[in-house]
Amino acid sequence: MKALLAKKKEMRVQFLNKLYEITDGNALSVANNQKVGRDLVFSYEEIENITEYLKGAGLIKHITMGQGIKYGRDIQITYLGIREIEEAILDPNKVAEHFSPVVNILNVNSMQNSQIQQNNTGSTQNQENHSTKDLKDIFQDLLKKIGESQASNEQKELAESYVDIIMNQVKFPKEKRDSSLVERSWDKLNKLCTLISLGDFATKVGPLISQIFS
Repeated sequence: MKALLAKKKEMRVQFLNKLYEITDGNALSVANNQKVGRDLVFSYEEIENITEYLKGAGLIKHITMGQGIKYGRDIQITYLGIREIEEAILDPNKVAEHFSPVVNILNVNSMQNSQIQQNNTGSTQNQENHSTKDLKDIFQDLLKKIGESQASNEQKELAESYVDIIMNQVKFPKEKRDSSLVERSWDKLNKLCTLISLGDFATKVGPLISQIFS
C-alpha cells in the first residue's frame, strides 16, 4: 500500500513538472493534459486521476474540455503550481511536504472524534453544513475585496488557489480530508491577506476552519 501511494505521489510530481516544462513556467500558457501525460507514458486513466488531484490541490486549472474528454482537457499551471515546482527545484526535500496522499492515517484522537460523531451524527452534520456555508460566504466576500484591491494579478491568483484548495477539501468525507494541505493553504492565505491589508478576516475564518477540519 505504501509503495502504491509513493508511486502515485511520484507520478503527480512528474506530471506537474512536465507541465511546468511545457509551459515554461507560464501560468497563461495552455497544454493538453493527455499530451502531457503521454509524454510520461502514463495511461489515460492515470492522467485523468492525476489531473483531478492536481486541480483539487489548486496546482492546475481546467480551461476547456477540448474536443471531448477522450481527447484530453486544456489545462494551465497555476501560480501556486509554479511556486511548488520552483521551490521543489531549489529544495528537493520539499516535494514530500506538498504532495501528501489524499487519505490521511487517522491517529487515536481522530478515531475517538469519529466515534463521537457517530453518536451525534445529525447535529454534527447540521452544524458542519452551517459552518461550511458561512466559510463559503466569507471566502466569496474576501475574493471580492481582493479583486477590488491593489493586489497584483499573481496575488489574486494565489488567493483564489488557496480558497479552492480549502473548499475542495470540504467536499470530501471527513475521514478523507487532507488536513495538512488545508492547514498549509490557510497559513499561506492568511499571510497573503495580511500582506495586502486584509488580515482582519482571519478572526472569522480561523474558528470555522478549525471547526470543520478538526
